[in-house]
Amino acid sequence: MKYAVIENNLVVNIVEAESDFAAQMGWITYPEYIDEKVVGIGWKFDGSSWTEPDPVVEPTPSSPDKEELLAQLNALTTQINSLE
Repeated sequence: MKYAVIENNLVVNIVEAESDFAAQMGWITYPEYIDEKVVGIGWKFDGSSWTEPDPVVEPTPSSPDKEELLAQLNALTTQINSLE
């Protein structure tokens, strides 16, 4: 059977173990799915309810400005000229 290893209300690992050993370790049986979402590392458990992790916000890459593009162009031109 699979169990969740909880530290500070956070699932830090999912392990497979015998129930007696899991009980000794303080691991708890967990639902594999909640609302069709896979429960796993990063989920929160407060002792009675499961909460999915906060969504990861990917940083939006900034577009280079004109000066940065010109600097890149100059650096590339220098590299190209050194090959001739």
